[in-house]
Amino acid sequence: MIPDRAVDMESNLTPTVFSKNLFKLGFKHDAFEEYDGDINKLLEFRNKIGHGEMRAGISQKRYEELRTSVDKIMSGLTIIVMRSLERSVHRA
Repeated sequence: MIPDRAVDMESNLTPTVFSKNLFKLGFKHDAFEEYDGDINKLLEFRNKIGHGEMRAGISQKRYEELRTSVDKIMSGLTIIVMRSLERSVHRA
């Protein structure tokens, strides 16, 4: 089990924070940089909500764009973790 203090999400999960946490967990720090744009898109949206700039709902199209970004990030992270696990099993 990974202790909670092993990673630090800081105040916002920026691409830099994500990279630092990947590195702390033993992954290549740049293994996820292709998703930086998606992370920034989600962070910007979150900040607009958090700072009261966006109070109205969102369009279906915008929702789908955000959902696609979330899915890409989660799938990418899953792939990185699974590949790492496969490599460690083959080394054992």
